[in-house]
Amino acid sequence: LAYRASGFIDKRDGYVQNLDIHRSEGELGETDAMGGRLQFLLTPSDVLSARLIVDKSSSKQTMSVQPLIADPTHFDDGTLRTTTFSSRLGRDWFNNITSNGQPITVIGDPRKMANNDRRTSRGDASGVSAEINYDALGHRFTSVSAWRDALFEPNHDGDGSTADIERIAGWTVKNEQWSQEFRISSKEPGPIDYQAGIFAMRTIADTFNQRLFGND
Repeated sequence: LAYRASGFIDKRDGYVQNLDIHRSEGELGETDAMGGRLQFLLTPSDVLSARLIVDKSSSKQTMSVQPLIADPTHFDDGTLRTTTFSSRLGRDWFNNITSNGQPITVIGDPRKMANNDRRTSRGDASGVSAEINYDALGHRFTSVSAWRDALFEPNHDGDGSTADIERIAGWTVKNEQWSQEFRISSKEPGPIDYQAGIFAMRTIADTFNQRLFGND
């Protein structure tokens, strides 16, 4: 029996400044991920081997959307946009935010945002696979079974401003997959090498549109 274990840790400070004056938890866009992988190899004889692989990873980040780069005043055909993102936030309703020097949004700076809700998005993944090889009759018979699960849960300020419009926005996606492969391949040397097999896979994807609106 042989085994191998490996892992990783990936951490990085954020690079996007949040201009909400009420928050000081650090910059957005940081990386915080870790994971591991474990393998076992069993060779009870010269003609039979089995390998099992298990892995799991997890990551989280306080910004799963990018800074606002542009708010065009015209459409591509030159028509004036009578209502824009900036004009909506320029209404008197939001004067209580801007009157104290608080920027209500930031547009055009790739390293600055103005979000009043700092939330954490996460992504998790795990999987198991088993491969069995058996040599007989001048061929190698292989079976590969696998399962994988993945989850992405974005929790971010959906309005891109310091107004209390959309506190949580994003599509939660959960994927689950099973697969099975049977394969036969030539093993003895000859003028032609060949292989044949069958493969089956089933995938389930569930999505959940989460929206939590605020007072604005």
